[in-house]
Amino acid sequence: MAAVPTGARDRYRRWIRLDSAGYQDQALAAAERHHADFSVTARQYAPVAAVFHALAADPATVWTPALGRETEQGSEVAATQRPCSDAPCG
Repeated sequence: MAAVPTGARDRYRRWIRLDSAGYQDQALAAAERHHADFSVTARQYAPVAAVFHALAADPATVWTPALGRETEQGSEVAATQRPCSDAPCG
């Protein structure tokens, strides 16, 4: 956050994209502390894929259109509170 000018911090949404190397409690806690939207990209190890498939198969999952260029491609996103630690990431 220090790199974002103070005057701009309240005018823009913060978006953080993490790859599997950035999937750490500290990085996620910082994103939440700064009210940032975030996504985590992880390798498709079998246990991780199982979490994704369960999310997709659950009728209670709420899907919303993705933002930006992904909207044009018909992409959707869903949120889950299930941490990767419930299904080892390989």
